[in-house]
Amino acid sequence: MEALLRAADTELIPSLAIGAFAGLRNQEIWGLDWSNIKLKRARPIIELPIGVSKTGSRRPVYIQPNLAEWLTPYAKESGSVMPLAQRSGLPSTKKYERLKAEAKVRAKVEMPDNCPRNSFASYFVALCDDEAHCAEQMGTSVTMLRKHYRELADPADAPAYFEIAPNPEAPISEFTVPVMETRRWTDHNYSIMNPNVYDPVSAV
Repeated sequence: MEALLRAADTELIPSLAIGAFAGLRNQEIWGLDWSNIKLKRARPIIELPIGVSKTGSRRPVYIQPNLAEWLTPYAKESGSVMPLAQRSGLPSTKKYERLKAEAKVRAKVEMPDNCPRNSFASYFVALCDDEAHCAEQMGTSVTMLRKHYRELADPADAPAYFEIAPNPEAPISEFTVPVMETRRWTDHNYSIMNPNVYDPVSAV
C-alpha cells in the first residue's frame, strides 16, 4: 500500500488512503463527502451516513493519526472525496479507476479491487483485542471478520502499517486501536480504546 500511495495522483490520495487506513468499502468511499470527515474533533471520525454505509445505519469510523496526515492537505468543508470528472466536475468512478490503474503501473504492484480495505482489515484485526468493536468499525459481522481476516497478518508487523504516512521521517506517536491493555509497539506507546473508553497515551 505504501508504494501505491506514494505513486498515486494527488486526486486519488484521499479516497485511496481512506480505504487503506479506515477500511471503508469502495462503494462507501464513492458516496463520501468531506463534510462527513471530522478531522478537527478531539477524536476524529469519518461519519458514514445511512445512505452511504453498507450496513444501512449511521456508522462512525475512527480516523487513525496516519490517515489524518494523509487527509489534512486535501481537506475541504464539503465536496466529494473522489476524483472529479474534468467536464462535469462530478465524482467519477471511471476517473478513480483510471488513476488507480496508473498508480499501480508506476508503483509496479498488483492490487485486487478491494485491496485497501482488505489490507486495513488484516492489520487492524491483528492489533484488535475486541472483535465486536473491530467488526463494528468495518461494518461487518464478527463471523465474517474471523472468516476473512483473522490471522492473515503478523501482529508484530501491524504497527508499521499504521505508521505509513506522507512524511516517512515523522514518527506517528499515537494510535486509536481497540485494545484492552497498554501495549508497546516499536518505540511508541499507543492510544488505548475500547468501545466505551478513549484514553490517549502520549509516546515516551
